[in-house]
Amino acid sequence: MGKTYQNEVASLINSARSEAGLPTLQVNAQLAAAAQDHSIDMACFGLLSHSGSDASSIYERLVSAGYAPSDYGEVIYASGYPQSAFDWWMDDPPHRAEILNPAYTEMGIGYAYNADSFYKGYYTVDFGRR
Repeated sequence: MGKTYQNEVASLINSARSEAGLPTLQVNAQLAAAAQDHSIDMACFGLLSHSGSDASSIYERLVSAGYAPSDYGEVIYASGYPQSAFDWWMDDPPHRAEILNPAYTEMGIGYAYNADSFYKGYYTVDFGRR
């Protein structure tokens, strides 16, 4: 489930960027590690937040994963399948703007599932440019 979901999200994001005349994003291992850790954190604590359970910010998580961004952003979603997450992001102007931000060159995607949590599935996409 996990990597397949992550690959599907990457494909959906890059298709949308291509359709908008933007370059596609490369998947970066450090961004993926930060995104995966945040998805796990949200799943374990039942959170849906850009702040970690330890109050960490997006920037702090990226730097902790070894990524030093000059620009960065994040979208999160809980529940559902990759297409549901993507559709919600694209229907919400601030999230759509993150996905279609021309400054970004890389992304990392995290997904975690916890059957005992309220939302069950938790997605994080971290975007960046060095």
